[in-house]
Amino acid sequence: MNHPAIAFVLVEPKESGNLGMVARGMANFGLSELIVVGSPALPDGGDDTIARPEGREILERLHRAPDLASALARFQATIGVSRRSGKHRTPSLVPENLGAFLDTLPPGTRTAFVFGRESDGLRAGEAALCGHILSIPTAAEAPSLNLAQAATIVAFTIHAAARTPPSNPDAEPPADSVEMSEMLEALEASLGKVGFLQGDRAADTMTSLRKLLLRATPTSREVRLLRSLARKVSRGGELL
Repeated sequence: MNHPAIAFVLVEPKESGNLGMVARGMANFGLSELIVVGSPALPDGGDDTIARPEGREILERLHRAPDLASALARFQATIGVSRRSGKHRTPSLVPENLGAFLDTLPPGTRTAFVFGRESDGLRAGEAALCGHILSIPTAAEAPSLNLAQAATIVAFTIHAAARTPPSNPDAEPPADSVEMSEMLEALEASLGKVGFLQGDRAADTMTSLRKLLLRATPTSREVRLLRSLARKVSRGGELL
């Protein structure tokens, strides 16, 4: 079974062979769209060998993006895969509930799974661009997964979940990343005018609001409603 609306996004992979292993795992479980942020030197000969013929087709068609925000621009749901926890990156998903989450999305929702660097994963600003954080539980004695291991586990989980028909086939699709970004910029400007975003905690408060709204995966209609609200709030601030 193919999953054309789902893509894997790799942020600045460095190690030869990892792209090939990821592509091979994607092919095993019906995924075909791979996006690479940075790392123009990859894939290389090691990736081509490890990918085998099926995965090699994915490598030949991979897309490149200069930064993560550009890579996510056309997606409607974004899931960062991270072992780290902490402020603004508390995991809301694990493999066991990923299928149930995907089932809440309307069919065809463009969904990106974001994997960080082999050395230090996703940075705070990159995790903040993701509406949800997926964590793969591991043994405390060996907590770290290789990039390709994590990608293959996620690919298998997606494939297994896809065997269950969606419960909301007629639901309106979520807004894409560009619509969300424009709305969040308008909201931030409006909240600044009325004094809600002030002082040292302004950026932290806005990040919390950003994460809340990204998790909600609002539709385009709902995003337009929020932008209208932001305009009303802004005009109210001008009267203060």
